[in-house]
Amino acid sequence: MFESVALIFQVLVSLQRSPDLFLTHAAHSTTAMSTKATTMEALIEHFKSYTAGIRPRRGFAYRAVEAPKGEFGTGLFSDGSEIPFRCKIRTPAYHHMHLMSHMVQGHLFADLVTVLGSLDIVFGDVDR
Repeated sequence: MFESVALIFQVLVSLQRSPDLFLTHAAHSTTAMSTKATTMEALIEHFKSYTAGIRPRRGFAYRAVEAPKGEFGTGLFSDGSEIPFRCKIRTPAYHHMHLMSHMVQGHLFADLVTVLGSLDIVFGDVDR
């Protein structure tokens, strides 16, 4: 519990320092969503902003979160248009496979199966 509270405080402090960590778009306003049922213009504006989506900044953006088995990260490559041209997903199993070469040094080839089983890898994640 203490570690969870410490992590929450770290997130809050980082959000206060740089609130632009999360991508936002001015067209996504709460006023358009709350009045969409009352006027046709608000409904059209909401539909246009929803279908256009969030416009990511130009360049590369990588964000990671803690998953049950390790770090889960997503990277977006964008040219500034409405749709990023590449999305790279890194699951915890991908990072664990990189550790295999260090973990099996000095072991026999037959031990490879045991080391691999101890990592609890989902091979569908590694195929990405």
